Amino acid sequence: MELDEPEDTFQIHTVKSLPSPTRVGLVQWDPMFDLLAVVTSNDNVLLYRLNGQRVWGVVPRSDEAGSDLCIQTMQWKPTGQALAIGYNDGVTRMCEFHAGKVTGRVESDLPDFRGVSSIGWAKSEELPKLPPDYTMPDPIVFPSNMFGQTDVTQLLPRLSALPSSSAPDSIFISKQTVDTLVNVTEKGDKGDHLPLDVLLVADKNGHLCVNIYESFTIGTVSLNTLCSLLPDSCEVLRQATGGNAMTHGLIIKTNNSTMFCTLDLLFINQFGEYLHQLAAGSSRLKNLLRYMKDTIVAMHNEWKVMNELPARFLRSLIEDIKEKDPGTDVRTEFLELLCTGLPSEVSQEWLVDILGERGLKRWEKVATTGYENLRKLGRHYLVEAAERLTILLSRSRGLAKWKEKGSALGMDPEDFTMCIDTTGAMIALCHQFNRQLEEEFTAFKEFVAWLRILLDDLSRVIEINDQKEEEDEPDVLLVADYIEKYLAKPALEHYFPVVADMDKEVEKAKELYEKSNGEGVFQQYSTDEGKGELPSFQVLHSYLTELCDHVFKKPAAAMKRGLRLSRPLVISETDLKSLDMQMVYTVDGLATHLLAFEENSPNLFVTVCDFAQSTVLSEISKVSAANFEIPRTDNMVITSAKFADDSTIVVVLNDSHAGGNQSHMVTISFTEPTIIYSTYPIKEDRRTATISVLGSDTDLVTFAKKQPVQMAHVLKRKVFDTDFMAKDVYVNGKPARRIGAVFDDDGQRYQVFDLDEPEPYLDDMEEMDVED
Repeated sequence: MELDEPEDTFQIHTVKSLPSPTRVGLVQWDPMFDLLAVVTSNDNVLLYRLNGQRVWGVVPRSDEAGSDLCIQTMQWKPTGQALAIGYNDGVTRMCEFHAGKVTGRVESDLPDFRGVSSIGWAKSEELPKLPPDYTMPDPIVFPSNMFGQTDVTQLLPRLSALPSSSAPDSIFISKQTVDTLVNVTEKGDKGDHLPLDVLLVADKNGHLCVNIYESFTIGTVSLNTLCSLLPDSCEVLRQATGGNAMTHGLIIKTNNSTMFCTLDLLFINQFGEYLHQLAAGSSRLKNLLRYMKDTIVAMHNEWKVMNELPARFLRSLIEDIKEKDPGTDVRTEFLELLCTGLPSEVSQEWLVDILGERGLKRWEKVATTGYENLRKLGRHYLVEAAERLTILLSRSRGLAKWKEKGSALGMDPEDFTMCIDTTGAMIALCHQFNRQLEEEFTAFKEFVAWLRILLDDLSRVIEINDQKEEEDEPDVLLVADYIEKYLAKPALEHYFPVVADMDKEVEKAKELYEKSNGEGVFQQYSTDEGKGELPSFQVLHSYLTELCDHVFKKPAAAMKRGLRLSRPLVISETDLKSLDMQMVYTVDGLATHLLAFEENSPNLFVTVCDFAQSTVLSEISKVSAANFEIPRTDNMVITSAKFADDSTIVVVLNDSHAGGNQSHMVTISFTEPTIIYSTYPIKEDRRTATISVLGSDTDLVTFAKKQPVQMAHVLKRKVFDTDFMAKDVYVNGKPARRIGAVFDDDGQRYQVFDLDEPEPYLDDMEEMDVED
């Protein structure tokens, strides 16, 4: 076939070779920053800039059971600031785009949720508008100025990044991460609500986990419970959404066919504009709890490091004392030395040969640094995080109080009161910890000063007429206090115990709270019921986390009841080589574009599903189909095709003839006025329409194949060199800057191309950092 179109009209920016081949389908463009994420054959996730420079890499790890993790799918956040990676263990891990650190996890509450098959991530700046004639039942009424325009947490001091020396495994050692997850509050353009963020995670067993603002999990549902026409065994292959995040398109694979359904999130309208106050508040709350947990771990690490050195120094002394006099302990030995000023043979040998002036300096330095770091972590990091948490819980409790009787929101103010009281207990525990810390630190400084005087006396050569230099005498009572209370066993140890059975300790805290009659769990620990023992930071935090998880289960259950799945539309009853989908808003309303082609075929099948806008539920009103043939040379077939935007498709063709080594890449328009679409027959009664039930006589691809073949209009064409056999293509879809990557047949080389005209600042932009 003769080709009249111009060749080499694509602007190629980068040719890159990867260390390992990529896995088919696991390539994603960042929608904002022109970053390309790829998954290699050894399950490494690599991120590259437009110019091929590597940003970071994420190495696969084992799960909790020690099994190797395998990546199934991934999806960028619409803002481009995080990458969701779905694994075979059913867990979706969030990686921030600056350094690739895992900032969060999405896990289903179902034990058989395994093998993430697809991820859909949508963001809507504005809540969708209802039709004028539609009235939502049981609306939730709030005062218009209930929260005002000021977020009180913005007036509090900004939380600081944790010290990397104390919390090396924490994600909060980066100031940027702390600002993103904890300090910064997003606002809409009008400042009155947050952009809606919906995350849908599907597994290979026909389950769908629905989340809002990443960490507010509404719950997991089985698709066949939402639509009885779907079998028990089905898998969501691909997801797409429009601009308001309320309607989502799903391509579902069953044993016999491939189908298309729409999922409607009715709770978005039902909960009104204050949905973000509930969901985003939960997300920030969980981030704060995680920050507090990492702070407690950092405090525990500092405490262990601080006590390792003195324990090592005292170990030999304790052994020598036991060997000489089994009835004497180290405290008795030091108290006798304090009273008499005359060291025994054992203690003198320890002071001079084991400890010495150098060892005492090390002890003092390590302990002083530890005390100061513990004071800072407890007084500033943990207390300030708990204060922020109190304000967030108070705002949510206010939201719960402004409900009408029988409201679908389902929030109980008393649940938040329990959380606030327990958070207050955490603050009180921090203050008590800091008070005991100051007492121990003060006594320790006097103890060190006393040891220094002893060492000076033992090392000084006394001559006649020598006068001893005047020194500040240590406080003997404080020295004795340190020897008695802190020397053998650190008094702060009960704040960091090794809890063998955390569930039992948390249950104990729960029982104490129920008996407190409003006093709070902290006060109850000081009574006979609590046996006079204060809770540890770990136990109190675990109990607080359990309470906070509980308060949002009721509204989550109410939202879960607002999920609706449309009747399935059969796309094909045979295996397809590839499928692509996009949802767009047209002049007439919402529409879904489906793109498909078969094995060893030069033809593309494009179908358009238009939705009726008369109700809140998405309902297909018209389906159209067209059959395109791509202008090509003989023996060339389609190997990859993707939507570039709502009017353009990028297609890769290869020579399938034996020994053929030529490949082309073209862009075609499927919205030209000359394109003729045939409309699928629709009955007036849509409830019995043949296109929206299983077992229809004609599926969409069969219907498209029956249409007259139309020669596609090629906009651009690229003929690759014979040493580069193009196979897969991926496009970012940005309206202002459409960038793509085409991969070689071996998956180890790719070329970055520009679908639009080259921009004058491109060369400069390639050298910019991601932050710029």
